[in-house]
Amino acid sequence: MELPVKLPTPELLTPDLCLFGVEDITPEFLRSRGFSALIVDIDNTLVSRETGEITSAAFAWMSSLKQAGIAVCLLSNNWHEVVHDYAARLEVPLVSKALKPLPIAYIKALVTMGAHRATTAVVGDQVFTDILGARLCVIPCILVEPLSTTDLWYTRIFRLLEQKLTGQKPAAQKPGEQKLLEVKPAEQVSAEQKSAAQIPLEQKPAEQEPAVQGPAGQNREGF
Repeated sequence: MELPVKLPTPELLTPDLCLFGVEDITPEFLRSRGFSALIVDIDNTLVSRETGEITSAAFAWMSSLKQAGIAVCLLSNNWHEVVHDYAARLEVPLVSKALKPLPIAYIKALVTMGAHRATTAVVGDQVFTDILGARLCVIPCILVEPLSTTDLWYTRIFRLLEQKLTGQKPAAQKPGEQKLLEVKPAEQVSAEQKSAAQIPLEQKPAEQEPAVQGPAGQNREGF
């Protein structure tokens, strides 16, 4: 299977969009921009590591996506029974032991949903796993604020690296102010001190790219 090869530039570490939380990603917002599927991280994106509980707001958000016909697949580096329990309770598929940011699990999630890269968005709270993996696969990505400050020890190191290598994390938009952070070349990012202009996310119709197929088809064209 041929995968895109890219160097680790600031562009690969820059999300398309920054929001406070998953509840800001409404079905209306997704549909208006041509998105019909989401790949969603679990730890501190959907479920707080501090409580380990799925909130009523998270259940309601997931229900609203299903009712709108938005496909969802959970993607987690965790492989323990707890993430399978989350998926079962939310009644959505799961790709566990994902080894993010490696692309293979993202592709598996696309195959699981029968989704297109151009009409799918990745949602997560970490730059070096969720966002970098989405960029390597050329999938639009949304960075949300972590639900808690409780993290695994190596995640805390990654968060320090995020601040060191990318500067201050782009501020999340206030609810209702969902706009795309324009991704610019590294030299422009440096020159403008990462103050990228904000533009609406363009709609990308599903017919622009055939669905990602399994091993038999191995279709990776498009985007």
